[in-house]
This record gives sequence, structure tokens and C-alpha cells, in this order.
Amino acid sequence: MRRRAALRIVVLAASIGSSVSLGQGADNDQDAVRSTFESWRKVANTGDADAFLSYVTDDAIFADMAPGFAPIVGKKALDPFFKTFFATTTFTWTDCQSQEIVVVGDLAFHRYTGIVTFSPKQGGEATRIPRRYLDMFRRGADGRWRLLQHIFAADPTSR
Repeated sequence: MRRRAALRIVVLAASIGSSVSLGQGADNDQDAVRSTFESWRKVANTGDADAFLSYVTDDAIFADMAPGFAPIVGKKALDPFFKTFFATTTFTWTDCQSQEIVVVGDLAFHRYTGIVTFSPKQGGEATRIPRRYLDMFRRGADGRWRLLQHIFAADPTSR
């Protein structure tokens, strides 16, 4: 229930976007979210699963919006998934272009595009996928922003 209410708030904030004057505090929060995202993206490119997961909340959700892919819910489920993924795959995440960051209290919404490349470590052809993303971050009691939801889909407009 709390997650749905938070999603509604973020969607509402995103729909009014730049028409709201958010002030200096919001600018600082946007910069902090952007910085957290960039650090997380760089860690993803190193293939360090533990460092990668240190950027997500315990109740994080990763959702590939392609048909047939169920979301992965919770850090306990994400942990073995990413340890196996990074052990078997060289991953690069490049060309990220932010379209929007909206901060509402302790929640932030980040919409962007990027390109992921998956290369099997045992050899084989690399797969390059342009994607669109929608991430939600939550500020913890320690003041640190962490990923709450990571939602992505292939970007058919970018090849």
C-alpha cells in the first residue's frame, strides 16, 4: 500500500514537472540523485555485485518491461541474480542521457535513456540494447539516496 501511494506521488510530481518551482533544496537533491545514479552506473560497469547492490533498498524492484519477464523483488532475490549475472557476463552501461529528475520529499524519480551491452564471459557475441529507464530512489534515514525501483524497456526509437 505504501509503495502504491509513493508511486502515485511521484507520477503526479512528474506530470507537473517543471511547472513547479522546487527551490534550491530540490536542486541539491536532484544533484545528489544524479550523483548517486552515476556512481551506481560506474559500479555496475565494474561487475562488482556487492557494490552494485549497496545502492539499492532492501525492498527494491527491478522490472524489465519486455513481455514474459517477471520483476525481481527485494534485495534477497536480487543478490543471487546479480552475483550470477556479473560472474557470467561482462556488462557495460553507456550513453546515459537524463531527461528528468523530480524530487518529492524523500522520493525521487529519474527518467533517462542509455545503452547496455552484454558480453558472455565464456565467449560469444555481445548484445547491445538501447533502453529507456524510469528509476525511483528513496532517501534513507542516513540521508543517502538508494534505488527503490528500476524499470526499463528496449528503446525502439534508438538503434
